[in-house]
Amino acid sequence: MVHDDHVLDLGKHKLQFQMIPMVHWPETMVTYEETNKILFSGDAFGSYGTMDGGIFDDEINLDFYEVEVMRYFTNIVGKYCPHTQRAIKKLAGLDIKMIAATHGPIWRSDLDWILKRYNKWSSYDLDRGVVIVYGSMYGNTKKMAETIARQIAVRGIKNIRVYDASKTHSSYIINDIFKYKGFIVGSAAYNNAMFPNVETLLTTIEHMAPKDHLLGIFGNYSWNGGGVKNLKTFAEKIKWDMVYEPIEEQGNMKVQTQEELIKLANAMADKLLEMPAPEKI
Repeated sequence: MVHDDHVLDLGKHKLQFQMIPMVHWPETMVTYEETNKILFSGDAFGSYGTMDGGIFDDEINLDFYEVEVMRYFTNIVGKYCPHTQRAIKKLAGLDIKMIAATHGPIWRSDLDWILKRYNKWSSYDLDRGVVIVYGSMYGNTKKMAETIARQIAVRGIKNIRVYDASKTHSSYIINDIFKYKGFIVGSAAYNNAMFPNVETLLTTIEHMAPKDHLLGIFGNYSWNGGGVKNLKTFAEKIKWDMVYEPIEEQGNMKVQTQEELIKLANAMADKLLEMPAPEKI
């Protein structure tokens, strides 16, 4: 049985073992090969995506690949950010020349590329931007989302992602939520509840438990509510900073509601513009 700092001497190669629990399994362990200074890192520093010819980091276009690296982190490891931080600090003393993860490319030329990103993402170091997600049946909630997005853009926020929860897989939305500070969610009422795809997404967010976000809520109903009422319950559970009171409309958007949505957008923009400009990595 191996344990922390245990070394298995194979002759030419010596294997050192380090436990990094909850990245992302309780029993996660990495193996450091001392002769060639290779870290076999398990799920840490991995990625989604196929290796289309390239195997090493210097054989692929990392600008193209970055989305898949982050999407892997946010959806696989993201729930365990504090554990990831501890693992990064624990492994910092090793003289690592190559990282061979279970998934994704082998890192041999620019280890800082992946290490800096994992450190940023697991620190909840968010960029200035906003993710707007909606679930709409007749288009009214969609129009509300578009009104908010337009006003935020007018205010000078350029990183805006608008998602129809029925059309985009939640892994991509979760990825951007881990990237951007603002989150605005809108739902049509559906049988006295939230729109199903929005409800599924929010359940996932609660499970992943990202920290330190700004939150806005809006919704629409025809004859009975349920969307906004349940969004408020989500807000109480997630405990993010609500930038404006929830907004709810019945049917087609009225002038007064449009004005309120613009106020919501301005409140979000005000908070985002207070953020320092992000450092490039």
